[in-house]
Amino acid sequence: SDVYSFGILVLEIVCGKKGASFRQPKVAEHISTYVWNKWQEDTPLETIDPCLGDSYTCEEVKRCIQIGLLCAQDDAEKRPTMASVVLNLNSDSELPEPQKPAFFPTGGHSRSCSRCAADEQGFTNSSSNSIQLSFGIEESISKSWGT
Repeated sequence: SDVYSFGILVLEIVCGKKGASFRQPKVAEHISTYVWNKWQEDTPLETIDPCLGDSYTCEEVKRCIQIGLLCAQDDAEKRPTMASVVLNLNSDSELPEPQKPAFFPTGGHSRSCSRCAADEQGFTNSSSNSIQLSFGIEESISKSWGT
């Protein structure tokens, strides 16, 4: 479960949103579902928090998204170990394609979330996040939550 939590944390940092109450207009969905759908549409970079500005390269963030999705896969047996996550964050090795994440809706309608109010981007519970990754010997991930 630790690797799953790490994956969700990575997705939250990249997206700048908290996971469980992530919201699109009129639909509440988990952050892993939202990012997974964008991954399947080949538009994962649309999930990036605009507050990150130009402080990243597209390839690094896409790799973080892919690792986050791999950690959040529904089948726990297919999730990577934390040791392999650290190795993969520090390398350019090819990663496997992530499978459907846990909490992915299997049918029916997504439920509405009346207690959530969408902001101008259609999201709620926004936070201020920063991420700094240096690949190689040093790795630093810093995060500051705002309310």
